[in-house]
Amino acid sequence: MHAQAIVNFWRSNWCQLYLGSILLGFFSAGAAAMAKSLPHVAKSYGEGIRFLLYFAATANVTALVMTVAHHYDSPWLKVCNLADHLLLFIVDGALLAIPLVTYPSLKIKDPGQSTLLRMFLHSKMIQAARYAVASLYIGAGTTKWLAFETIDFFHASGYSTAFFYFIATWEFVWGIGVLWRKSLNIALFALSIDMFGAIYTHYHNYFARGFEGPLGNSVDALRMLTLIGYIALASNWKPGALWFSDGGRIPMRA
Repeated sequence: MHAQAIVNFWRSNWCQLYLGSILLGFFSAGAAAMAKSLPHVAKSYGEGIRFLLYFAATANVTALVMTVAHHYDSPWLKVCNLADHLLLFIVDGALLAIPLVTYPSLKIKDPGQSTLLRMFLHSKMIQAARYAVASLYIGAGTTKWLAFETIDFFHASGYSTAFFYFIATWEFVWGIGVLWRKSLNIALFALSIDMFGAIYTHYHNYFARGFEGPLGNSVDALRMLTLIGYIALASNWKPGALWFSDGGRIPMRA
């Protein structure tokens, strides 16, 4: 009962919680980057974000196992989904803040900002983000196939049952693709198409069918596009592409 009440509160306050999480991530990233004489603070912040990504991936895997076991109505399944949403919103806030708060490190010697940027370009951080994205889409595809989640929404939006299963398979297959380096770029591109399609659907429903809350309904897609964009940029960053004033490179791999 308590878990369902939390879920209901979350769903009724999508945009407020999203903006709050963005601000939390933004200012916490700023605080870490401003620790000019304390680079270990920035390092600890980066490790904290990586922990949130792994925790979100764990929540997604737990939800996937419960779905496969047909525990569709378990309150713990809802708690896992809630944890994934909230944690990745905070991560999104940090990712959106990083380019802004670390930009001065390209021209000014600043240990805190340099360390923070290195943390977010580190292979372990990218790997954690890939696990979070892969587990979410594998779980989403599986849930659609087994629990028929959102099939009513697809029908109400004018889509066929065949298209519903096509999207379920698309998310499952490309979610797996995120786990392999050779298929990573095409998988990210495919999943971004999925998310832009979802945003289009929500706004089309708003203008053509009178559905409410297109922005709130699109928040899920927006948060995933932020994470997908980060992985695409960080995983394809060329070593030595940026230099600090002290001559140090940003390492892509440790």
